[in-house]
Amino acid sequence: MQPRTIATFDTEYSADSVEYCPFEGYTHIVAVATYQVLHREDKPQDDGDEGQTDAGGSLTEFPETQRKGRILLYHTSVDGDVTEAFRVDTAAILDMKWYFDEQYSKPILTTVDARGQTCLYALEKNPAPSLTPLLTHSNEKVRTLTLSLSFSVPYSTKKADSRQLAISESDGTASTLTLTPTSLTRTQEWKAHNYEAWIVAWDYWKNEQFVWTGGDDSLLKGWDLRVATGSHSVLSKRHQAGVTSIHSHPSREHILATGSYDETVLIWDTRNLKSPLMVHHTGGGNWRLKWHPGDPSQLLVAAMHEGFAVLGVDFGE
Repeated sequence: MQPRTIATFDTEYSADSVEYCPFEGYTHIVAVATYQVLHREDKPQDDGDEGQTDAGGSLTEFPETQRKGRILLYHTSVDGDVTEAFRVDTAAILDMKWYFDEQYSKPILTTVDARGQTCLYALEKNPAPSLTPLLTHSNEKVRTLTLSLSFSVPYSTKKADSRQLAISESDGTASTLTLTPTSLTRTQEWKAHNYEAWIVAWDYWKNEQFVWTGGDDSLLKGWDLRVATGSHSVLSKRHQAGVTSIHSHPSREHILATGSYDETVLIWDTRNLKSPLMVHHTGGGNWRLKWHPGDPSQLLVAAMHEGFAVLGVDFGE
């Protein structure tokens, strides 16, 4: 099923992450994050970037390029009107997620970026939508991008005294972080892949004890955090190119969706990684996957060269 286009607008930089705020009273607000490679000839004179550079499509560093980003908040309406409400320039952003903070009684937007930072922003509603910086955690590594992030509980879960995050990075490492209202602390780190660890995702059904990672080495790995993180618990070599997207099903235990540069989406029963339950060819590399929060049979796919699609998944029930 192809989604219907409601509105089109220019974000200036390349938009690589879009997240509607899922919490009551804020569902009309959508956050858009951007990632742009600026070459020397179009580099801003005073951009505040600390030397983050690359060679266009790769993560190799060269002095003639650098990465920039921006967060934009839009006010949307049911009739398709989209109005920009707020913007802030940042390092180039690779991923972002919402969660609800009970202490602040408001949604929090969490981002990861090309400077290796994990940043938290509080969403302010009045007089207009805006973001206030709260916490920043740095990986303290030279030229290592933080590529993805995942919360240990689905975004719709509100009550939690602390939360566990997982992040993946361009040096192949994955880490877990503990988030409290006043701190963000790295608790574990391990070498997950030999190349870029494009994606990390918690298994929602394992009580904050299990994460999945996908890397540019084409491998899907599962990690039991109760044992030494130097060795994976499960492994799949089914994808034929870098694994770029993973999402644990929030309402179907043992169900996992994965996507790759190989232009396929695989649906797994995690009890058997020898053969997927479903294989779907999208015609484009799959940057992000997301299960529908209300309809467990629908999976949203963001394919790099083929736009967006909604897949219907038959669980045989």
